Amino acid sequence: MEFSELTRLASGHVEARIVQGAVQLGIFDAIGSDSKCSRTLATELDLDPRATELILNPLTALELVEKNGALFSLPPVAAKYLVRTSPHYLGGMILFDASLWNCWESLANAVRSGKPVRATNMYQDNPTETKTFIYAIDYLFIVCCDA
Repeated sequence: MEFSELTRLASGHVEARIVQGAVQLGIFDAIGSDSKCSRTLATELDLDPRATELILNPLTALELVEKNGALFSLPPVAAKYLVRTSPHYLGGMILFDASLWNCWESLANAVRSGKPVRATNMYQDNPTETKTFIYAIDYLFIVCCDA
C-alpha cells in the first residue's frame, strides 16, 4: 500500500461528512436542475453564506457539484442519486449512514469494553431514527428489485 492510499483511508471520513452534511442541509435538492450562486442557496436554505460557499467548493472537488464562474449546478450523477424527487435517490441511505456517526466515533470504546455503543432495538425508540432507518431500507429494497 502506498502512503497516499493509507492517508486517504485514514481521512475518508472527511468526504463522507461533506456529502452527508450536504444531503442533511438539502443542498442538492435546492440546486436541482438550476444553476445557483452560493448566496442564493444560502438564502433559500437559511444557511450562512460564507459557510455555504465553503461546503460547495469541496463538493465541486468531489465532482458532486459543478462550478461555472459563481454558479453551481449538479452533474448527472448527483441529479440522479442526490435529489430527493429522483426515483434513484440515495439520500435515505446517506442520512442513515450519518445517523451512525456517533456509533463509529465510539468504536475504540466498544472494542475496549465489549459492549455495544447503542441499543440493539433497530431504531424503534425514536420516531425520527425509525424514519431514517425505514428510508434507508426502502432504498436497499429498490436497489435489490432493480438489479
